[in-house]
Amino acid sequence: MLDINLVREHPNIVKQSEKRRNHDPALVDQVLKLDEDWKKSRKTLEELNRKRNIVSEEINKAKKEKILLQMKK
Repeated sequence: MLDINLVREHPNIVKQSEKRRNHDPALVDQVLKLDEDWKKSRKTLEELNRKRNIVSEEINKAKKEKILLQMKK
């Protein structure tokens, strides 16, 4: 199995290696495309998680404020 960083940094070398092994070098391009799609999806996921965390913090603050107001009464 190849390290994805090797494929990212040296796609031409990997393509040449695949060609020497009688494999389709176009697979390297497919791997790079899938890797790019994965990175975009991962970034979207991280942004959504960040937003969820912010909303959760706001909800917790609102709950605490409500409890404090009820305790003051």
